[in-house]
This record gives sequence, C-alpha cells and structure tokens, in this order.
Amino acid sequence: MKTKIRFLKEIYLKFHIKPLWFSLLVFVLLVRLAPVILLVFYGLIYGFTDEQPLSYDYSDSIFVDIIFGGIIAPIIETLLCQTFLIWLFHKVCKFNYFTTVFLSGFLFGLLHAIHSVPYALCAGMAGFIFAFGYVFYTKKYNYVWAFWLIAGIHSFNNISVLIIHWIPLFLL
Repeated sequence: MKTKIRFLKEIYLKFHIKPLWFSLLVFVLLVRLAPVILLVFYGLIYGFTDEQPLSYDYSDSIFVDIIFGGIIAPIIETLLCQTFLIWLFHKVCKFNYFTTVFLSGFLFGLLHAIHSVPYALCAGMAGFIFAFGYVFYTKKYNYVWAFWLIAGIHSFNNISVLIIHWIPLFLL
C-alpha cells in the first residue's frame, strides 16, 4: 500500500509542475477514455449485448439537456461529490487523500446507479478522476479554482456526450 501511495505522489509531483492547459487536457482525456476502457472490460466479462449500456432519458430539447445535464448538474455534482465530500472525508473524518478520493468516486458512481450498472461504473471511474483533479487543483491553486476547473471538465464531458447523442437525431 505504501508503494502505491509513493507512486501516486511521484506522479503528482511530476504532474504538478506542468502548465494548467496540460493538466486540463490530461483530465479531459482521462474522463473521456477511462470509462470506455472500463466498459470494454465489463463487456468482456459480462458479454456484449445489443442494448445500450449507458441508457439515459434525454429530454425533447438539446438546449434543455445542455442547460440541465451539461451546466447545472455538473455544478451541483461537483459541489456535492467533490467539494463537500472531500472536505467531509478529509477535514472532518480525517481520512487521507487516497481514501477520500476513493470514497468520493465511489459515491459519485452510486449517485448515477439509477441508470444502469455500466453507467454507474463509468460514472464512478469519472468520479475518481474528478476527485483526484479536485485534490490536485486545490493543492496547486485553491478551493475556488479547483471547484470551477473540475465543474468545467465535468460540464465539457457531459456536453460532449449530449452532442454525440443528439447528432444522429439532427441528421434524421
């Protein structure tokens, strides 16, 4: 366990000296790619089906989806699952950051379990990345910057998924 934590600290220190644009790019790519890799493993273990594993009820309007799913939801979820839970677990419960990031990501995934198990797994993976990013940006900048940067990455992720969903509907 100590070796894993030391390894994560070394990655953190190397990553910490990079410019903001680089870390934002890495977090955006991680949030987009890590859940896909997880879905591939899920499909290999449980079998691929024709049904959509990331089912989600979209509204009748792309604008409503973008406002609520792409802007409001990421702000609320970042406030709840990263800002509040990380503060609670680290400052109040006195957990280390490794445990705090794990719990925050796990609860973020549970929050999304209403859709489906694969959706919850992907959301949990994204939640780990958001939580790590929040801790990273808190240490590098401050809580306000960390909140808005993670909410922005979360928002970008959600809006890109919404646009990918809506493109075929516009083409019909």
